[in-house]
Amino acid sequence: MMYPYHNLYTMYVESVILRTKNKEAMVKYYTLALGLSIIKEDGAYIHLGTSTGRVLVRLLLDPQATVQNGTVGLYHFALLLPNRRDLATFLHHYVETGYTFIGASDHSVSEALYLEDPEGNGIEIYVDRPDTEWKKMGSGVFMDTRRLDVNRLLQERDPSGFKGVPQDTIMGHIHLHVATIAKAQKFFVDILGFKLMLTYGDQAIFTSDSGYHHHIGLNTWHNDPLPTNKKITGLFGYHLHVPLDRKTTFFNQLVDKGINLQSDGQYVMFHDINGSLILIKED
Repeated sequence: MMYPYHNLYTMYVESVILRTKNKEAMVKYYTLALGLSIIKEDGAYIHLGTSTGRVLVRLLLDPQATVQNGTVGLYHFALLLPNRRDLATFLHHYVETGYTFIGASDHSVSEALYLEDPEGNGIEIYVDRPDTEWKKMGSGVFMDTRRLDVNRLLQERDPSGFKGVPQDTIMGHIHLHVATIAKAQKFFVDILGFKLMLTYGDQAIFTSDSGYHHHIGLNTWHNDPLPTNKKITGLFGYHLHVPLDRKTTFFNQLVDKGINLQSDGQYVMFHDINGSLILIKED
């Protein structure tokens, strides 16, 4: 199994929805720089993903939106590539495009590149190390941040060049800005049922299902969060995969915890603590 922590039996984020103001700039970035394919356009939505039709990013077009970086909401979403060669090939391609390159880190469990799209949305492109190499910390996993040797990484790139994101690329995790860690832990751990994997004091936590290093990270590193009711660009929502045999219990648990659920016949929907929409397929 290529992704043992992202499958039918695991709870994880499948895709994100970004409220977008500048269609031309954003579509150009996601297709040219990231190498995603346009899967379809549906009303105000542009669905982007792999050439096999797996949707990873949905752009919700809103020309009236205000571009505002660094608010409560998205810190970054992270696309997980199949292997290190893919990461090296992507890095070489991305540097040549001239788009914003934020940095590169070795997190022990993974190797990651950090980017930013034209409207300031943070993006991570990464590969996991084998879980047999992860260091355990109690019931969690040890992660740190060291400089990634990009020159050594580039030596592994495919000489034939970048041909778009690999077909097996998936959404590995999302990382969110939140107002307080206490509220974030109550919602994502106590209510949604993710497990706490790592804690950085009152500044950040990393949560997951099935023992992954993290499916959802949460931090308070932004000092001045804006109200979430403003019509601003950035994270509008995300699609959460919940295993079929856990859905009934999961939805009942949300109702018992006072979460207001809505349905359009296809998705059950509710909002997280930042006001972002969470969508789950009904069956």
